[in-house]
Amino acid sequence: MSDSSESERTTIETFTPVVESTEVSPEIRWERQQKRWQRRSFAIAALLFALTLISTLVVGASFAASYALGQSPDIDGFFAMYGTVLTHPRFLLAGVPFSFTLLAILLAHELGHYFACRYYRISASYPYFIPAPTLIGTLGAFIRIRSPIYNRKALFDVGLVVAGASGRRLRQSARAADPAGPAAPSRAAERTAPPSGGTCGVGRIVRDGA
Repeated sequence: MSDSSESERTTIETFTPVVESTEVSPEIRWERQQKRWQRRSFAIAALLFALTLISTLVVGASFAASYALGQSPDIDGFFAMYGTVLTHPRFLLAGVPFSFTLLAILLAHELGHYFACRYYRISASYPYFIPAPTLIGTLGAFIRIRSPIYNRKALFDVGLVVAGASGRRLRQSARAADPAGPAAPSRAAERTAPPSGGTCGVGRIVRDGA
Protein backbone atom coordinates (compact mmCIF):
# COMPACT_ATOMS: atom_id res chain seq x y z
CA MET A 1 0.00 0.00 0.00
CA SER A 2 2.79 2.40 0.89
CA ASP A 3 4.67 1.53 -2.31
CA SER A 4 1.70 2.45 -4.50
CA SER A 5 1.17 5.79 -2.71
CA GLU A 6 4.85 6.69 -3.12
CA SER A 7 4.75 5.91 -6.84
CA GLU A 8 1.65 8.10 -7.22
CA ARG A 9 3.40 11.01 -5.47
CA THR A 10 6.48 10.53 -7.63
CA THR A 11 4.36 10.56 -10.77
CA ILE A 12 2.59 13.75 -9.72
CA GLU A 13 5.80 15.51 -8.70
CA THR A 14 7.69 14.74 -11.91
CA PHE A 15 4.81 15.43 -14.25
CA THR A 16 5.50 18.41 -16.55
CA PRO A 17 2.64 19.72 -18.67
CA VAL A 18 3.43 20.05 -22.36
CA VAL A 19 1.85 22.89 -24.29
CA GLU A 20 1.47 22.22 -27.97
CA SER A 21 2.28 24.98 -30.44
CA THR A 22 -1.34 25.07 -31.50
CA GLU A 23 -2.35 25.96 -27.93
CA VAL A 24 -0.15 29.09 -27.77
CA SER A 25 -2.20 32.26 -28.03
CA PRO A 26 -1.84 34.45 -31.15
CA GLU A 27 -0.47 37.28 -28.97
CA ILE A 28 2.42 35.15 -27.72
CA ARG A 29 3.22 33.88 -31.20
CA TRP A 30 3.21 37.47 -32.50
CA GLU A 31 5.57 38.62 -29.73
CA ARG A 32 8.00 35.79 -30.47
CA GLN A 33 7.92 36.57 -34.17
CA GLN A 34 8.52 40.25 -33.42
CA LYS A 35 11.63 39.42 -31.38
CA ARG A 36 13.01 37.24 -34.18
CA TRP A 37 12.35 40.01 -36.70
CA GLN A 38 14.05 42.59 -34.50
CA ARG A 39 17.22 40.52 -34.05
CA ARG A 40 17.51 39.80 -37.75
CA SER A 41 16.62 43.38 -38.68
CA PHE A 42 19.30 44.81 -36.40
CA ALA A 43 22.01 42.52 -37.82
CA ILE A 44 21.13 43.41 -41.42
CA ALA A 45 20.86 47.13 -40.60
CA ALA A 46 24.26 47.18 -38.86
CA LEU A 47 25.98 45.44 -41.79
CA LEU A 48 24.42 47.75 -44.39
CA PHE A 49 25.27 50.83 -42.31
CA ALA A 50 28.94 49.78 -42.07
CA LEU A 51 29.15 49.23 -45.85
CA THR A 52 27.45 52.57 -46.53
CA LEU A 53 29.81 54.31 -44.12
CA ILE A 54 32.79 52.99 -46.11
CA SER A 55 31.31 53.91 -49.51
CA THR A 56 30.43 57.46 -48.42
CA LEU A 57 33.84 57.96 -46.80
CA VAL A 58 35.48 57.01 -50.11
CA VAL A 59 33.27 59.43 -52.03
CA GLY A 60 33.94 62.19 -49.50
CA ALA A 61 37.71 61.65 -49.78
CA SER A 62 37.42 61.80 -53.57
CA PHE A 63 35.49 65.08 -53.33
CA ALA A 64 38.16 66.49 -51.02
CA ALA A 65 40.97 65.50 -53.40
CA SER A 66 39.18 66.99 -56.41
CA TYR A 67 38.51 70.28 -54.63
CA ALA A 68 42.14 70.48 -53.47
CA LEU A 69 43.28 70.13 -57.09
CA GLY A 70 40.70 72.61 -58.36
CA GLN A 71 38.99 69.95 -60.45
CA SER A 72 35.43 68.74 -60.78
CA PRO A 73 34.68 65.32 -59.21
CA ASP A 74 34.23 62.51 -61.73
CA ILE A 75 33.33 58.85 -61.61
CA ASP A 76 36.86 57.74 -62.51
CA GLY A 77 38.19 59.52 -59.43
CA PHE A 78 35.64 57.73 -57.24
CA PHE A 79 36.72 54.29 -58.41
CA ALA A 80 40.40 55.22 -58.22
CA MET A 81 39.92 56.27 -54.61
CA TYR A 82 38.70 52.76 -53.69
CA GLY A 83 42.12 51.44 -54.66
CA THR A 84 43.89 54.31 -52.95
CA VAL A 85 42.30 53.77 -49.54
CA LEU A 86 43.33 50.12 -49.56
CA THR A 87 46.98 51.18 -49.45
CA HIS A 88 46.49 54.51 -47.61
CA PRO A 89 43.50 54.10 -45.24
CA ARG A 90 44.24 57.42 -43.50
CA PHE A 91 42.94 59.24 -46.59
CA LEU A 92 39.44 58.21 -45.52
CA LEU A 93 39.66 60.93 -42.86
CA ALA A 94 39.23 63.51 -45.62
CA GLY A 95 35.78 62.04 -46.31
CA VAL A 96 34.53 62.27 -42.70
CA PRO A 97 32.74 65.66 -43.01
CA PHE A 98 30.84 64.58 -46.13
CA SER A 99 30.07 61.05 -44.94
CA PHE A 100 28.98 61.88 -41.40
CA THR A 101 26.77 64.78 -42.53
CA LEU A 102 25.05 62.72 -45.23
CA LEU A 103 24.50 59.69 -42.99
CA ALA A 104 23.22 61.86 -40.13
CA ILE A 105 20.60 63.44 -42.42
CA LEU A 106 19.48 60.06 -43.78
CA LEU A 107 19.47 58.47 -40.33
CA ALA A 108 17.44 61.31 -38.79
CA HIS A 109 14.86 61.02 -41.58
CA GLU A 110 14.50 57.25 -41.30
CA LEU A 111 14.46 57.28 -37.50
CA GLY A 112 11.57 59.72 -37.78
CA HIS A 113 9.64 57.05 -39.69
CA TYR A 114 10.78 54.34 -37.26
CA PHE A 115 9.82 56.12 -34.03
CA ALA A 116 6.51 57.21 -35.53
CA CYS A 117 5.82 53.53 -36.22
CA ARG A 118 6.75 52.67 -32.65
CA TYR A 119 4.43 55.37 -31.34
CA TYR A 120 1.46 53.98 -33.28
CA ARG A 121 2.46 50.35 -32.48
CA ILE A 122 3.21 49.56 -36.11
CA SER A 123 5.72 46.78 -36.73
CA ALA A 124 8.72 48.16 -38.65
CA SER A 125 12.34 47.27 -39.26
CA TYR A 126 15.38 49.31 -38.31
CA PRO A 127 16.59 51.74 -41.01
CA TYR A 128 18.31 49.96 -43.89
CA PHE A 129 21.02 51.89 -45.76
CA ILE A 130 21.87 51.05 -49.37
CA PRO A 131 25.60 51.24 -50.19
CA ALA A 132 26.43 51.87 -53.84
CA PRO A 133 29.32 53.32 -55.91
CA THR A 134 27.27 56.36 -56.90
CA LEU A 135 27.96 60.11 -56.86
CA ILE A 136 27.16 60.26 -53.12
CA GLY A 137 28.12 56.69 -52.17
CA THR A 138 24.61 55.47 -51.38
CA LEU A 139 21.14 55.01 -52.85
CA GLY A 140 19.54 56.26 -49.63
CA ALA A 141 17.83 54.41 -46.80
CA PHE A 142 14.43 52.94 -45.97
CA ILE A 143 12.48 51.05 -43.33
CA ARG A 144 10.24 48.04 -43.88
CA ILE A 145 6.73 48.29 -42.42
CA ARG A 146 5.40 44.80 -41.64
CA SER A 147 1.93 45.51 -40.23
CA PRO A 148 -1.02 47.48 -41.65
CA ILE A 149 -1.57 51.18 -40.91
CA TYR A 150 -5.15 51.36 -39.73
CA ASN A 151 -5.98 55.07 -39.69
CA ARG A 152 -5.27 58.18 -41.70
CA LYS A 153 -3.58 60.11 -38.88
CA ALA A 154 -1.00 57.36 -38.34
CA LEU A 155 -0.36 57.15 -42.09
CA PHE A 156 0.13 60.92 -42.32
CA ASP A 157 2.46 61.09 -39.31
CA VAL A 158 4.53 58.05 -40.29
CA GLY A 159 4.85 59.05 -43.93
CA LEU A 160 5.31 62.81 -43.82
CA VAL A 161 5.28 64.80 -40.62
CA VAL A 162 7.86 63.31 -38.24
CA ALA A 163 10.46 62.14 -40.76
CA GLY A 164 10.22 65.28 -42.89
CA ALA A 165 10.65 67.60 -39.93
CA SER A 166 13.64 65.75 -38.46
CA GLY A 167 15.49 65.48 -41.77
CA ARG A 168 14.79 69.10 -42.73
CA ARG A 169 16.07 70.48 -39.41
CA LEU A 170 19.30 68.51 -39.68
CA ARG A 171 19.87 69.69 -43.27
CA GLN A 172 19.43 73.28 -42.16
CA SER A 173 21.87 72.75 -39.29
CA ALA A 174 24.45 71.22 -41.64
CA ARG A 175 24.17 74.22 -43.99
CA ALA A 176 24.55 76.67 -41.13
CA ALA A 177 27.60 74.83 -39.77
CA ASP A 178 29.55 75.09 -43.06
CA PRO A 179 30.17 78.78 -43.77
CA ALA A 180 33.37 78.01 -45.73
CA GLY A 181 31.55 76.14 -48.50
CA PRO A 182 33.76 74.10 -50.86
CA ALA A 183 36.95 75.26 -49.12
CA ALA A 184 36.43 72.89 -46.20
CA PRO A 185 37.05 69.65 -48.15
CA SER A 186 40.30 71.15 -49.44
CA ARG A 187 41.60 71.74 -45.91
CA ALA A 188 40.58 68.21 -44.90
CA ALA A 189 42.53 66.75 -47.80
CA GLU A 190 45.60 68.79 -46.94
CA ARG A 191 45.49 67.56 -43.34
CA THR A 192 45.53 63.92 -44.46
CA ALA A 193 48.32 64.34 -47.01
CA PRO A 194 51.81 63.04 -46.15
CA PRO A 195 54.30 65.69 -44.93
CA SER A 196 56.41 65.35 -48.09
CA GLY A 197 53.48 65.01 -50.44
CA GLY A 198 53.62 68.50 -51.97
CA THR A 199 50.43 70.55 -52.14
CA CYS A 200 48.08 67.59 -51.85
CA GLY A 201 49.17 63.97 -51.68
CA VAL A 202 45.59 62.69 -51.88
CA GLY A 203 44.85 64.53 -55.11
CA ARG A 204 48.08 63.43 -56.74
CA ILE A 205 47.47 59.76 -55.94
CA VAL A 206 43.93 59.91 -57.31
CA ARG A 207 45.02 61.75 -60.42
CA ASP A 208 47.87 59.35 -61.20
CA GLY A 209 45.75 56.28 -60.30
CA ALA A 210 48.56 54.93 -58.12
